[in-house]
Amino acid sequence: MVRYHHLGNLWLTLATIGSLGFADPAAAQDAGRGLELMRASEKGNCSICHLVPGIGLPDEAQGNIGPSLEGVGARLTPAELRAQIVDARAMNPETIMPPYGSIKGLADVDKRYRGRPILTAGEVADIVAYLSSLR
Repeated sequence: MVRYHHLGNLWLTLATIGSLGFADPAAAQDAGRGLELMRASEKGNCSICHLVPGIGLPDEAQGNIGPSLEGVGARLTPAELRAQIVDARAMNPETIMPPYGSIKGLADVDKRYRGRPILTAGEVADIVAYLSSLR
């Protein structure tokens, strides 16, 4: 019963993401801008938790809480990357990764992000473009 519940939530979440424009393949995608967003401390700041190739920091200055993103473009499809960035809780309810494209179920949110996600649909698309290039 729990499995069906989680699968239902996953499909509902993916359908919702699609309806918000996060899954729109026609969205402008700029891998260079995605890399800049991943480096930006007020936006993605991905290297605080992940090892991110090409981010311009030595490996030892990057995080190891989350998995290395080396080769992630060969392991995950753009849709899977997008879903992880928007709200990783859909795939793993126990994740500590922040939902960068969702505000659902959040508490104690920084004033700058109350009522809006950290990343826009276009910013998510740009980050997905960069991560998809990591093969």
